[in-house]
This record gives sequence, structure tokens and C-alpha cells, in this order.
Amino acid sequence: MSAAFGLTISIRQTLLHINPYFDKQTGQPTLEATANPAFGQAVMDLNLYVWGIVIFATAIVATGIVLLFRGQFEQAVQAPQWLSRLAAIGVGALFVMATFETVTVFMECGLGDCPNDGSWNWWIFR
Repeated sequence: MSAAFGLTISIRQTLLHINPYFDKQTGQPTLEATANPAFGQAVMDLNLYVWGIVIFATAIVATGIVLLFRGQFEQAVQAPQWLSRLAAIGVGALFVMATFETVTVFMECGLGDCPNDGSWNWWIFR
């Protein structure tokens, strides 16, 4: 369900920026390619929201392939102790990163919408 939700959001974001010759301010086509620029820098020639489509679709297909095997219904063996500690450290790191990300987004946008122009006008410094 998470991969399907992420895929939906990534597709929506990609469709918002698929036509750089559309001016969102006037709602009309334009001859300037910068009227609707992509967000952020491209990574290996793809923007991050396009990479989201690739990764989420791959996760859905891989999950479907794994569900085809009977081994998933066998009795699970007890995981080693070090693996449980590693999983706890990973979950803790996830919560720390999510907390920092939440704080920085609040500092940048406040309780309103984030600026859509890509500027670094932090709300907390206004």
C-alpha cells in the first residue's frame, strides 16, 4: 500500500512538470521553457520524482514476484540477536531523520504552503 501511494504521488508530481512550456500563472501555453521548471537537480538525468516512479514500481513488481514463492509460508526461524539490534538502530535513525526533516520543513514553510518557486526564503527568518 505504501508503494502504491508513493507511486501515485510520484506520477502526480511528474505530470505536473511534464510540460515546461505551460505557464501556471496565466494558465496558457508559452514559448519559455522556464515557465514550469522541474524541481531540483537531475540525478543521472532523471528528477527525483521520476526516480520515485521507478523505485516504487520496482518495489511493487518485486513484492509480487516474492509472493509467487511457497517459501513465504514456511515456519520462520528466530532471527539472531545482532539483527534485532541492527533493526532497532535503523528504526531509531529513521525517527531521528524524520524529526529533523519535520523541523527543517517547519522552519522553511511554517504552517502554510511551501513556496513553489524554489526560493530559499525561510519562514523562520522572515
